[in-house]
Amino acid sequence: MATPRTNSKDPESQENSERPAPFSPQETQRLRETAVLFSRLLLHELDSRLILELERIGAKGLLAEMGLDLPLADDSNAINELAVQYFEVFVNPSMVGPPIQSLAEEGKYLGQAAKGIEEIAKAAALSFDPDTVRGAPVDHLGSELFMWSELATRDSIAAQEFAHRHLTWAHAHLKPQQGSKFYSTLAKLVREFIALVAA
Repeated sequence: MATPRTNSKDPESQENSERPAPFSPQETQRLRETAVLFSRLLLHELDSRLILELERIGAKGLLAEMGLDLPLADDSNAINELAVQYFEVFVNPSMVGPPIQSLAEEGKYLGQAAKGIEEIAKAAALSFDPDTVRGAPVDHLGSELFMWSELATRDSIAAQEFAHRHLTWAHAHLKPQQGSKFYSTLAKLVREFIALVAA
């Protein structure tokens, strides 16, 4: 991401440009992997294909460490139940809308948040692969986590600022879900993740 020029005579600009990275390279890599996992779980309901893919890349163990136990890829009853829960929690929740920032803040799609993210993506030469974000709006929480993971490798300060502006809004959507241990745990983990990267 392009970094704006700073005026060497401007103490505030100089201070911002000299701020240390919030995380070590190893921590950043781990956080990136976690953000991508959370992004996929928010953008895609669990099905046999996704479960097998998560197993293939070694993510099943990491998720289990976090308290997210994936069903077996051939357990159709468990997968179908999680698909219903996913729809109720993230696609058509009763109390709040889908986890889309413009919708939450302005009551409409493609609001200022979406425009801001598109500008950041353009400046950073990032594109949203339709397969990765499953055609979701750029300001869907899953898309935003994916964007954070990309920014984190390029500019840690920009990633932190992005988290402040484009992740912290989601706390209202990340509440425990009655009858869904899996998605209640996911919501709690994503809340904690956002608090960490936006600190």
